[in-house]
Amino acid sequence: MKNIIWIMMNLLIPVVGPMLLLGLITPIRGFGVAKQLIKESVDDGQLYWSTIALSAAAIYEAIDAFQEDRGAPLYLGLMISICVLIALVASIIVMLATLDSYNQNATNSTDSTEARRNGTGSAVSNLAKVSYWLTLAVVVCSGLQHIFLCQSSRVPLLSEAVTLGVRSGS
Repeated sequence: MKNIIWIMMNLLIPVVGPMLLLGLITPIRGFGVAKQLIKESVDDGQLYWSTIALSAAAIYEAIDAFQEDRGAPLYLGLMISICVLIALVASIIVMLATLDSYNQNATNSTDSTEARRNGTGSAVSNLAKVSYWLTLAVVVCSGLQHIFLCQSSRVPLLSEAVTLGVRSGS
């Protein structure tokens, strides 16, 4: 039960929460407007910000576990590497999407802006697809890592055992 609550609070709410809040516009503006706003927010790459934050949280948890000697070091190193790679890719895509948006605004290119809004631009659909997959990858990695770390017990260091009055061979 504890892991389910952790997954809901740390993985589902950051990813799904903003979309649900945009859905609150439905009674005021209608379902079509709310659906379009949710679609545009994902198409514009806003899901990447959640991916970056979730990656940072997973990296922090893995480093913390590594320092406390919880979990297998090889597994923790692999998880840290995967999450750093996901955060790096998401950050680069956010930067490129921001530059693209800036260039479109600077040149007042109505054709490309209209293609983006209609969803006909292939770059937009690819951006959204990659954001779904990266977000799914970090959610799965982070969730599995947390469950694995909760199940692995912390092994006290020898210096801590001596400090607590436990002696080897007693």
